Formats: sequence, C-alpha cells, structure tokens
Amino acid sequence: MGIDFDILEHCKKVRADHGPPYTCPVDKCGRSYKTVCGLQYHLKSYNHDNPSPVTPSTPSTPKNKKGRNRPKAATPAVTQSVPEPLTFEEAQKMVQFDLNGVICRWNINDPLNVIAKENEIKAEEQEA
Repeated sequence: MGIDFDILEHCKKVRADHGPPYTCPVDKCGRSYKTVCGLQYHLKSYNHDNPSPVTPSTPSTPKNKKGRNRPKAATPAVTQSVPEPLTFEEAQKMVQFDLNGVICRWNINDPLNVIAKENEIKAEEQEA
C-alpha cells in the first residue's frame, strides 16, 4: 500500500489549496494536523502498512480556562546554616574553614594546632 507520491509536492499543493486542518491522504489513516510540517513528518515517518495501535488520548483542557490554580505542595527546604558575613576588617583578620559541612572561623593571630592524618593513624594504632 505505501505512499506512491512525492511528499514534498503534495504538501506544497495542500498548503496552496486550503488551510488547516491538513488530513493524511492515505486511505484508512484519517489523521489530521494543524501544520503542513506535521503532515509532512507524519507522511515521512509513519508506517501506513503496519499502523501502531491507537493510544487513548486524554481530554484536553482549554488553555484559557479560568479557575483556581492549585498551589504546589510545599517541600521542606534543606536549611543550611549560613554564617553571618564578615566585615572587611574582620575578613582581614579571620580565616574561614569548611570542615565536614561545618563552617569554622579562626583568627589569624591565634595558634592553630595541625595534626597530620598519618600521625593520627599511628597514634590510634599505638593505643590499640
């Protein structure tokens, strides 16, 4: 059965002859399209010899339907503790660290004890 005509020429003719809706010229198809591009795509890609089963369509609602819009359900927002921003003077004297998601501020004049991870592992092994 197939398509035995030039699709592009048919679409040009249909566009010149009348406006939408544009129906498929193949017998027993009966599909209609709002645009010639839709009809052209259908003719190129749809297999008229082995049509797929018709899927039930959901009833469409008009775009300008008046009524109340349902508010979206409020999802619990993940709140992160955002530290208070530093002033310029404080920023000159402080360093900020993010340790496992916790923000820590340290004054640059205060001593900071740093322990290497290897030393910590050795200390744990000696205790055990």
